[in-house]
Amino acid sequence: MEKYPIHIEGIICWLPPHTKGRSRFSPNKYFVALARFTSNLRGPDREAIVSYSPYLCDEDQKDCFNVRLHFFSLRKKENEIKKLIKNSELILMDSYIVIAVCRNLILPKANSLFLDDEWPMTKSV
Repeated sequence: MEKYPIHIEGIICWLPPHTKGRSRFSPNKYFVALARFTSNLRGPDREAIVSYSPYLCDEDQKDCFNVRLHFFSLRKKENEIKKLIKNSELILMDSYIVIAVCRNLILPKANSLFLDDEWPMTKSV
């Protein structure tokens, strides 16, 4: 299995499902979603590989978790990533249905982190 380096970290807040009884993607496993940065809504949808923590990031927000994201189209483009995440949130979509919003977007603290690395039990973002 390919190791995907982390391009962005943040907090994912899940929206209620549009279809009754539909469950969200599992934590600690990665999945692909369409993503759109709010700093550039006219820009293209980007494919993001997403992995989120199984641990709540805050007891007051029951559907918010730490998240890691990798973008195929942003490999080796750190300046573009910095520009996109400045004052921005990230809308995640399954097809064209919004399923979650990612906030508090930052660059990872170390370049050697990967999506499938172990999640710490404490808040990291």
